[in-house]
Parts: sequence; C-alpha cells; structure tokens
Amino acid sequence: MVFGKSLFSHGQALFVLRMRNRVRRAFSLSLRNINLIWALPLVFIIRALRPWKLIRLGSIRADRIGHFVQDACEQKARLKIQQPNVIDLFWVPERTSNAQWRAMICRELPVARYIKYVDVWNRKLAGGAAHSRPSTYTDSRDMEGFYNRYELGFKFSHEEDRQARRWLSKIGFNERDEYVCLLVRDSSYLDERPELGSDHTVERKWAYHDYRDSDIASYEPAIQWLVNKGIWVFRMGRVMKKPVSLSHPKIVDYAFRTDQSDLLDVWLFANCKFCISTSSGPDSIAAIYRSPILYLNATPLGHLMSYWDSLWTPKNLSWEQTGHALRLSEYLKHTFFSSHRYREANIAIKDLSSAEILEGVQEFWNRRYGVWHETEEDKLRQKKFWRAFENWDCYDQFHKWIHPRSDISTSWLRRQQDDFFD
Repeated sequence: MVFGKSLFSHGQALFVLRMRNRVRRAFSLSLRNINLIWALPLVFIIRALRPWKLIRLGSIRADRIGHFVQDACEQKARLKIQQPNVIDLFWVPERTSNAQWRAMICRELPVARYIKYVDVWNRKLAGGAAHSRPSTYTDSRDMEGFYNRYELGFKFSHEEDRQARRWLSKIGFNERDEYVCLLVRDSSYLDERPELGSDHTVERKWAYHDYRDSDIASYEPAIQWLVNKGIWVFRMGRVMKKPVSLSHPKIVDYAFRTDQSDLLDVWLFANCKFCISTSSGPDSIAAIYRSPILYLNATPLGHLMSYWDSLWTPKNLSWEQTGHALRLSEYLKHTFFSSHRYREANIAIKDLSSAEILEGVQEFWNRRYGVWHETEEDKLRQKKFWRAFENWDCYDQFHKWIHPRSDISTSWLRRQQDDFFD
C-alpha cells in the first residue's frame, strides 16, 4: 500500500508539473501576442521617423556587476556627446547582479520596461540594425577616456546615503575615519550563482576562471600594516571561501556579515579611500567614483586596467619544464582568459607571496602620499615596459587611452630577471 501510494503521489507530482509548465507556456505565448499588438506598430513608427529622428533601442548587460557598472557608465558618457537628432532608449532585465545599481541607473538613464518588447521585435524584423544599441561598444573597457573626462558615478538618494552611514556608525566607524575596500577573488561567488550561465560544463561550471583566484590569508600581513596606519579595512564580497583570521576592530569581514545588502555593496566601494583588488567586477564601482585601485595578483598582464587611476601587479608566470620566469614579450603573448590555456601552454601560475603583497601595498601607499622614490634604473624599466606594451600586437584591442596615473608596479619590475625585457 505504501509503495502504491508512493507511485500515485509521484504521478500526481508529474501531472502537476506538466500542467504548470503548460500554463506557463500558454501565459508566455499570450503575453508575447499582447506585446506584439502594441510593440510592432511602434517599431514601424520608429523606422518611419528615421529621416528626422534616429531612435535606438538596447539593453544594458546586468548579469555580472563589472559589465553592469561599466556598460551603464559608458552609455551615460555617450549620451553626453549624443547628436541632437539621435534618441537612445534602454531596458534592464528584472533579474540583475545588483538591485541597488539597477535602481540608480534607472533614475538617471532613459530606461523603461516597455523598451524591451519594442527592441525584441525590432531585432526580429529585417532592417532593424540601425535602431539597435549594444550594451557596450568597447567590451566594457574605456577606450576613449570617458571615465576621466566625465563624472559618471550615479547618485545615491539622501535616504540611501543615510542608511549606509548609519551602518558605518553601528560598527563603530567615525566620520573622520577612512577605509579601504579589499576584494580578493575566489571561486565561491560564481559557484554559488548557477543562474549566471556558462558554456563550460566539465567539472565546476566556472573552473576556467580559477587562474584569477587568490587566498585571503596571503593578504593578512598587508591588512595588519594598513590597520597599523589607522585605516579601516573592509574585506568585500558576498560569498567567500574563508574569513580573515585577524581580529581587530578596524578589520571588517563584510563578506561574512549577515547584514550585507545591495546598497552597501555599491556604497562602500563608491566611498572608499582606495580599493585593493585582484581584478574583479565590483572594483569597477570604486574606479567610477574616482577611487584609485591597487591590483594585486591581477592576471593577465595584457588586460591591465590602463584607463583607471591604478597600479597593476600581476601573478608570477614561469615555464613548467624549466622554471624560468616568462619574459615581458611572453607575458603579453600569453594573455589568456582561461585556466586550461595556461595549462596547454605549460605555464605555471604562482600567486604573489605575503611579502610581495605587503610590498605592493606599501608602494601604492607611498605613491599616493608622495613619498615613493624611484631610482633612475626604476624609471628606465618603466619606460621599457610601456614601450613594449604599446608595441604589443593586441594593444589596440584593449588599450587606446591610457590614464596618466596608470602604472605597472615598480616593486614587481624590480623582481624580474635581467633578461625580462629581451
């Protein structure tokens, strides 16, 4: 009887599931037909207006916070230089990587939900390319100096600002204090976000990104050094593998707090004194709001964020068979964005040591406070680096405009072997 009841219950469950899916498909089809009734005429009207007004439609990518931030700011910048006879309209998916950022851009950009349906039908019909607006024209990189030329940070409301400052006060932060955001990427976030999607199905879905991961423990001497300087350190992130082991009132392991919020995710980066990152999407918020960024363990070298006020320190690469460190030309040639590409090329990736991370933080600090000293040899190495970098075959693919305060770490260059520039 129990067995029969179990089968019957299972059959009922399958029946309910099939019926629910049918209702969803029918409802979706019904909505599509309803939207077709009003969206299709709008498409024809937009096309008819083209000789006088060019109306372009597009979405802003929202599944990953880095693209979400940079694409929205790129569109904000382009609207400032828009031709008077061009009108751009956008839509943003309901499900996004950060609801706070969505709310902020919807307050300042011409965003509306109905644009989605007009955009979809415009793309379905032949001849709609002229009326389509991509989320980014430059793969979410600033190739024209927009971030330096314009104030592109979206504004917080008075209430949002008040809520964030109240949170700071709750943890003991004084308004005269300063803090830095520390973002050390590991695989936990993407492993916990299967809805983001991926073409990679072997092992873990996001294993191809593992070359970007780092261990928070190796940053702890640098964290302690910053705290000794009197500055707060907020370890950022929503989902991380392990907490910071240090205990200090000015070390806030936000990644493991229960009072996280989309508002704080954005506000803290937007208002930090500077940011230390392994090069991960959320750090773009700090850059947009003109906070300088120290990149540590950031790979690949060819992808350095040259369009921001930043200092870049990559991981150390060497040949597996010989153990010899890669030369600069080899670093650039092997600008890969997948872990298996490095394995196929027999390249070993080694994270910066705790001592190297501390040295990088100290260099960055001293540069910002005007007490950094470079020898003539240091200056010569910087010139050699940028000369080789600008002659790299793929330079124009990633870099066209260089921020005047974008540099490669002098400390890292000092550690390279004599044949590094050969």
